[in-house]
Amino acid sequence: MKNNKTEQNCENCRYYLQHYAKSNTYFTKVFCGHCTNPLAKARDKRKKYNIVCEHWEPIEIRERERKEAIERTLRNMAKQIESIAMILKDDEQGAE
Repeated sequence: MKNNKTEQNCENCRYYLQHYAKSNTYFTKVFCGHCTNPLAKARDKRKKYNIVCEHWEPIEIRERERKEAIERTLRNMAKQIESIAMILKDDEQGAE
């Protein structure tokens, strides 16, 4: 029986990295993955359990961190594009 609380299993863990397989023009989940937590024991990293381990953290943390990293990257890219645009504009004005 499910409730509103996230189920505490590997698939919903910050450290679980789902494996995928390419199928024609798209990727599909395969029934395995591995743990990226450096504190987890090596023998447990390639297993997927339906029970909670002591290293479990909600996947929302990873999703938030990824979103923040994307936002930082986009801001940096925007600055670089601005710089390139200024260089091109200066070059264009100098050629006249």
